[in-house]
Amino acid sequence: MLPLLQSFINTATGNLFIVLHTYGSHFNYRERYPSNFSLFMPDDACKIRNENRQMLLNAYDNTVAYTDDFLSKVISILDRTKATTALFYSSDHGEDLLDDNRKRFLHSSPSPTYYQLKIPLFMWFSEKYKDAFPSKVKNAANNHGVPITTNTVFHTVLDMASLNTTDFDPRLSLVNSELRKQHR
Repeated sequence: MLPLLQSFINTATGNLFIVLHTYGSHFNYRERYPSNFSLFMPDDACKIRNENRQMLLNAYDNTVAYTDDFLSKVISILDRTKATTALFYSSDHGEDLLDDNRKRFLHSSPSPTYYQLKIPLFMWFSEKYKDAFPSKVKNAANNHGVPITTNTVFHTVLDMASLNTTDFDPRLSLVNSELRKQHR
């Protein structure tokens, strides 16, 4: 995906809005990263059993390391453009990994657990973006830790890109001073 991203940036003219969708940390975890990212070993559990939990955790952690490397490379590509760029990253869900006495695994259960609902999210801003939109960057920092739900993604991305629509709600944007705490 990275060479395609670089090629698209190199050949496009004007403003760009790019969405990258990765498969990330979905089971079977071992299939989500190349062998050189087998950092935590052993990582070859293919059966979901409590006795395989450490191998499942190792493989899951390897997917996180691979995703981190991928995002780092995306940021490097964006940074090298020297353009006004920003990145918004959010996972779509968390994962149960036999974490407690319920021994639940995966996600999308009728009664989601803390592990399924607590997900990573971050924003990165280029130096030119910081110069062009200092209040948005400041608001993002100030809004760190405010309880939110995934409906903030749409409004935050609109706001980050300065896209105007009647559907935009500043109370749902992480880069807006009007962001409001949401019931989760």
